[in-house]
Amino acid sequence: MQGRASIPTGQFDMMDALSSSTATTNNMIHLNSTCISTVSFDPSTGNLDVTFRSSGRTYTHYRVPAALYHGLITASSAGAFYNENLRGRYGP
Repeated sequence: MQGRASIPTGQFDMMDALSSSTATTNNMIHLNSTCISTVSFDPSTGNLDVTFRSSGRTYTHYRVPAALYHGLITASSAGAFYNENLRGRYGP
């Protein structure tokens, strides 16, 4: 693809992730998911905020590895990924 640097296999490409979701300001990403509405990640602290569609509640997870955040926003099923990798983990 012209105009974009090549990224070695296995590394995260934010442009690819954003092509399947809609980015907004202040690091919040709206996911195309029936379960999760938005996620926001602070790479300096590892804090991950996840807002659910059905309840509108936002849950904060602390010291989350960046790889898990990247996995969540690129998963074919964000809800399943959340349940398997984040739910009940990374509490205060």
